[in-house]
Amino acid sequence: MCTLIGYKNKNRRIIGFNRDIHISRQHTKTISTRDYWYPQDPLGKGSWLGVHRDGTFLCLLYYDVDYQPKGDERSRGHIITSLLENEKHQLDSIDLHQFGPFQLLISNPEFHVYKWNGQMLRQVEIQDEILVLTSSSYGYADYRRNWILSDLSLFSQIDRLFLMNYLAKHQPGDKGEMQICMHGYRSQTTSSVIYEDQSLKRELYITQGAPCSQAYQKVNLFLNTNNDEE
Repeated sequence: MCTLIGYKNKNRRIIGFNRDIHISRQHTKTISTRDYWYPQDPLGKGSWLGVHRDGTFLCLLYYDVDYQPKGDERSRGHIITSLLENEKHQLDSIDLHQFGPFQLLISNPEFHVYKWNGQMLRQVEIQDEILVLTSSSYGYADYRRNWILSDLSLFSQIDRLFLMNYLAKHQPGDKGEMQICMHGYRSQTTSSVIYEDQSLKRELYITQGAPCSQAYQKVNLFLNTNNDEE
């Protein structure tokens, strides 16, 4: 299960994301250009997350719906790379019927959430002050999202240090698939990203492994070189 947490007020926008993937999946490298940055999936050559120089933050999650896969589908990660290359970052520039179901956050600086079920795209109304998106191939996504929202409502401030600690969280003696930082026998948290935009100062931090054991490192965005992430 992947976990995305977003918080925004008039002075600051902060987004944290844990990527949970099957233990057999390969690690990634990061792609940086003058205009955008993203971690590349070596299998599909797309990405689950990207940042553009104009401040747009994109993040893609699995969407667990009743769906029959087509044999000629493209990797969903190409949605992120296509949006980064599109100056306006608009979904209507992409034929979504090439892709399986997904959830997508587009933020600059407002939070816009879209869900594609394989046939229809809808924009989700955001009613909570805190944005939480979760994904699961086991059917737990809604339950997990609700208890994270309930848990976060107990805290008065969400900043970078808080998110770094929260995304590394798991209960004593339980590191399974329901935890924020998970170490399941099938899937595990392999990286964590925090993006902070405060008074036009934009910073991104990433872990090379699970955030419970690896420190966040600041990323130099928008370079002209490719750098190994993990």
